[in-house]
Formats: sequence, structure tokens, C-alpha cells
Amino acid sequence: GCIYFAPCCAGRVMCISAGGSVELLELEISGFGAKYSAGGVLAPNGRVYFAPAFAGQVLCINEGGTAELLGPELPMAPFKYLGGGVLAPSGGIYFAPYGADRVLCITAEGSVEQLEPELPGGPGLYMASGVLAPNGRVYFAPFGAGRVLCVNTEGRVEPLEPEIPGPRPGGKYRASGVLAPNGCIYFAPFDAERVLCINAEGKVELLGPEIPGSNKYQANGVLAPNGCIYFAPHHARRVLCISAEGNVELLEPELPGDGKYTAGGVLARNGCIYFA
Repeated sequence: GCIYFAPCCAGRVMCISAGGSVELLELEISGFGAKYSAGGVLAPNGRVYFAPAFAGQVLCINEGGTAELLGPELPMAPFKYLGGGVLAPSGGIYFAPYGADRVLCITAEGSVEQLEPELPGGPGLYMASGVLAPNGRVYFAPFGAGRVLCVNTEGRVEPLEPEIPGPRPGGKYRASGVLAPNGCIYFAPFDAERVLCINAEGKVELLGPEIPGSNKYQANGVLAPNGCIYFAPHHARRVLCISAEGNVELLEPELPGDGKYTAGGVLARNGCIYFA
């Protein structure tokens, strides 16, 4: 019943206990910069795992609520992993690299591995959290990388065709994708021009009209009870909606200003979605 937060520039893990009290765990994590930035993942073994950004090792919170550092020291790189990990049906947890050059896997047994192949073009490869598809595969949208990254059901890493156009330097997709009831996964564009879709057959498509501008959508999208997915604008002017039929719409009214919304939205019990 506890909630755990990995430290970015703090020195220790923060815990919100089942009774609502705030505690700092004993393990002091040394280092500089953003130690951990990617969202953690709860594994079937009851442990919670966080991938390192500037820290050297994976952070684990075990079932007893103590923190430990796991596995080998990973090769030095700035912001090694930034996007949230995904638990696959095999029990493995996968994180796509941002500053690192390989996918990070925490196996069902809790060991830490970096998977082949080395991915070219870094740093800045993948930033959006991955999504588990109904076919058992995990997909990550590219930030600075050229192609969508897939981890298949056997744990093999496959960059998918086609090459996704977008600025370099710059980031194509930053907001985490959302799985729709139709089996498709949708990512809103950051500096890319169109919505990215991985369809139910695992094919990569670009949908809808070209949306001008940069830093358009950063906040994670939300699936509504009506089957539509909504993304709040960052520098874009309007809310992005992907309908239950997979159509891309920009909703009125226009919203003024830049840097409007970065935190992911939340679906409330009343059926409304709220973005802070």
C-alpha cells in the first residue's frame, strides 16, 4: 500500500506509507544531476524498479520497503533512460534508451541486462514511455531516433520501418502513447508533424493532418469512457483528440500561450479528464 518516488536531485527514496505519512528510506544515493527520471514499474515479484538517468545502477524497492542498487554499473552517459518502463507478459521490464545505446531489461528473475543491438544516433533516442500492445509486444515512439522501437515476445529488439521524418536535433514524440480499444497505439507529435499510430497488426502509420509548430504535445494522453483519446497542448493551440474510429481532430477553442500543459491528465470518477 506504499507509494515510492525515486530521487532526481534528492539523495533518498521518498515513501508515502499506507497511512499517508511521508518517509525517506535509509539508502543514501550519491551522485550528481538527475539520478532517476523515468517512471518506475511494479514487477510480479512485488519489487519496484527504476532505470537510471545519471545514476550508475538500477534502483530497486523490495517487498519489505527497503531500497537497493542492482546490477552492474552501466556505461557512463547523460540521461541514460528517461521514458517509463513497460512490464511485458514474459515478466521482463523494458526501458528504451535516451542517452544510453541499448534497451535496458530487468528480467523476471530480477537481473539487469542491456540488450543488443546497439542503437545508433544518440543521445536523445527515445523519451516517451512505451506501451504494451495486445500482441504482447512493447512499442516505443522515437524522439531523436529514426524508427519506432519494438521489443517482441521473445525479448528481441527490433527497430521498425518506416523511417519517421522529423527535425534533428529536436524531438519527434515525447508524450507517452495510449492504447485504444481498437488495438491501436497513438502518440501525439512533439516536433514531428503528424500523429504516430502502431495499428493492431503492428504496422507503423502517420495519421491525420500536418500540425505546424514545435513542442506541440508533451503531457501524456488519456483514454476517455467514450473511446476517444485526448492530449493537452504544450505549445500547440488546441487539444488533440483521436476519436474511437481513429480520426485525428483538433478541438476548439484555441488556447493562448506557450508551455501550457506538461503533466499527464487524469480521468476522474465523474468521467471528466483534468490536466494541471
